[in-house]
Amino acid sequence: MIRLPVRSPNLNAYAERWIRSLRQECLDRVIILNEAHLLWVLREYVRYYNQRRPHQSLGHLPPDVLVISP
Repeated sequence: MIRLPVRSPNLNAYAERWIRSLRQECLDRVIILNEAHLLWVLREYVRYYNQRRPHQSLGHLPPDVLVISP
C-alpha cells in the first residue's frame, strides 16, 4: 500500500471527486439520524449515482446504462 502525503487531493483525483459529489449532492442536504440511516442514505445515493445520474464523461449517460447496452 502506498501512503499518500497529507493534504494532497490531486494524487487520488477520482476518489476525491466521488467524495465531493457525495457530499455536495447528498450528505450536505440530509440530516443523518443514526448509523443505520447513514448506511441507507449511502446505498440509495450509490444506486442513484450508478443508475440515474448523468455523467458528462460518458455522454451524459449513467454508468450502468453502458454496461447493460450490448
